[in-house]
Amino acid sequence: ALVRGAELSPQQFGNLYGPYRSKNQAISHLRELADTHGLCLQALGLESGKGRCFAHQIGHCKGVCCGEEAPERHHLRLQMALVADKLRVWPFDGPVGLREQNQQTGRSEVHVFDQWCHLATVQSDSELADALQTRADVLAFDLDSYRLALKYLLPPGRGEASVFPLGTLRKIGF
Repeated sequence: ALVRGAELSPQQFGNLYGPYRSKNQAISHLRELADTHGLCLQALGLESGKGRCFAHQIGHCKGVCCGEEAPERHHLRLQMALVADKLRVWPFDGPVGLREQNQQTGRSEVHVFDQWCHLATVQSDSELADALQTRADVLAFDLDSYRLALKYLLPPGRGEASVFPLGTLRKIGF
């Protein structure tokens, strides 16, 4: 099933793949995986019909559509093909801050993330307290924020960034 970004719950991320910018991009990627890994377009819901699919007739499908391959084996091969696309489970126990320091002005900002969602960019302890009031069940998934968080919150992309937990922290001293 395809899930739109607005319908995503970060708690589901261990069971979802992508993310893709559009339905067409998701389907196109799935078709490429099917071709590369010998997956059945009928079993993937990308082709209608019963019996042998077209890909099986030309030797690209291993035959789950006609009983030559067990559905469990096909599903396992699909999971293996999708492993690189699996959405990451949030690796922290709660919200984290990513400190960004301007070396020229000495000014500091903290980008607050929770469950891959960007909650706020704060410049004071009072702004931080407000940002931390956002409940996890109302977080809105955003593809760009997810990719930014992946890049800067996890090694090796972390680089010089200062990442710290915010679970019980209310003051970070700006």
